[in-house]
Amino acid sequence: MLLLHGIEFTIRQGQNVKDSQALNINMRKQKFLGCSGIVSIESDGNQRSLPTIGIHNVRWDNSTQLLYEELVGIYDTSSLQLITLFQSIIWYDNSTITPTDSIEYENGCPFPESKIFHSEKDASILYGVSAAIIALAIVKSFVIWKKFLKRINTEKLIVPARIHFEDYFLMGILVVDFFQFISQGPGISEFNAWLSKICNYSLINFNSSITGDMYWVYLCSAMSISCYLFFTAFILFFGYDNFDIWIVRYIINIALFFMPIIGYVLFVPVVTTLLSIFECDKGIGSNISDSFIKYDCTVYCWKHNYSVWAVLSIISMTVFIPLAIFFRNYYEMINSHINIKTRPIFIIEKTVFQVIIIAMNKTVKNYDEALHGLCCIILLTMLIFLCFKSSPYNYSRMNCWLIISYFAVLWNFILSSLYWLIRLDNWIVWFIIEWLVWLLLIIVGIIYQWKLLPSLLLTDKGIDIAIFLKFGLGSQISAKEINKMKKETVDNNYLGISKTPNFDELSNASSYRFNQHLDFDN
Repeated sequence: MLLLHGIEFTIRQGQNVKDSQALNINMRKQKFLGCSGIVSIESDGNQRSLPTIGIHNVRWDNSTQLLYEELVGIYDTSSLQLITLFQSIIWYDNSTITPTDSIEYENGCPFPESKIFHSEKDASILYGVSAAIIALAIVKSFVIWKKFLKRINTEKLIVPARIHFEDYFLMGILVVDFFQFISQGPGISEFNAWLSKICNYSLINFNSSITGDMYWVYLCSAMSISCYLFFTAFILFFGYDNFDIWIVRYIINIALFFMPIIGYVLFVPVVTTLLSIFECDKGIGSNISDSFIKYDCTVYCWKHNYSVWAVLSIISMTVFIPLAIFFRNYYEMINSHINIKTRPIFIIEKTVFQVIIIAMNKTVKNYDEALHGLCCIILLTMLIFLCFKSSPYNYSRMNCWLIISYFAVLWNFILSSLYWLIRLDNWIVWFIIEWLVWLLLIIVGIIYQWKLLPSLLLTDKGIDIAIFLKFGLGSQISAKEINKMKKETVDNNYLGISKTPNFDELSNASSYRFNQHLDFDN
């Protein structure tokens, strides 16, 4: 095209087209419209001048269902101002604000989901850490059992006693364990979505929906709880008398008060959160440093400060697991208001089961849901067998409902494992079958309790309001009614201590009982 325009221009000028020098000069003067813009030759060379490109704004109008295109600017490399806009560009969201040049993918990561693949090297590290944590829990449990808890004798509750808030709390632990055990088993969101949400959110259970900055908040909170538990144990081991400072005593009193919450309710969330830092089984490259944390894909594993977080998590788990085992029984030992006592051997068995099922939830579950369910069924069956062999609590009704709740969890494990094996998508069938068996277990438990297990924990009977109404209306109260009130008060006081412990009582009791019952020299 350039040659043709040069020949045409030379002929129009009346020059000889066979004169190569004249033809070359005329070709360099040509400017014409080509497919990509204006075509011309650079004045100081033989290269084509970069074209001026038009910037067009193409947008879809939903109201007219038509595609509109309009020229809004030019891109000129020969100008000092590369881009010249005639009017504002309307972007995909109908705004005129220019977005940043960083690409945001649907998965919220700085790379597309198509580049993510499974990393065998990092998965093996996760398996190794999980196995080490299980071994740590078993060894530490055996040491604590042999040195501290073996000689503790839990007497069976056979006489009526007044129920206290601490007894209600231990009863509530059965509900907490029910949801937390299910949350660590095979996935149930496909046929019981609402129960899955309760397991993930109502009990502060760590789950995959906690990502980004919130993940690091959870991780730091778990480490802080471990540090606080270590500080409490340090003070208790060396005695209160050596730390007679009001702020230290206040902190320890608070720790003693929240000890059952940390030991029972927060055990699964804390261990799960600390172990989650090693979930680096996905990456974007073949190197071990190309993997990223499952809950924050913007942070690569084994780079920068990741190793510091990994070491801190291991230290926190090493501290938290044995101390949680010890303080679960220690709180019941120092609190004389608790009527329901847990046998130390059951605390050991339950803790080991929790650690194993947490580790499997991070490893086996990602590989095969059905296999994970089978492992959970075997482990829970063993735990139920141990519960039948030695009663977990000193109160028969607690033992009854503990075993019923474990059977309910076992049924959930069986049902969810079958779902992942046969993949029957009719969720209503699974839902009805699960709830029918659960309802049957509840009915059996109520009948068994009503027939064979008398209630030994009684509540205070309030004074008859009719007597106060008579007195308020000016009526006389008979001596018989007064004696009845006195008798009820005496009977209630006979059942046990009427008030709940305060911080000072807990601290004084803990200081005495810690020195009396735990002889570290033996």
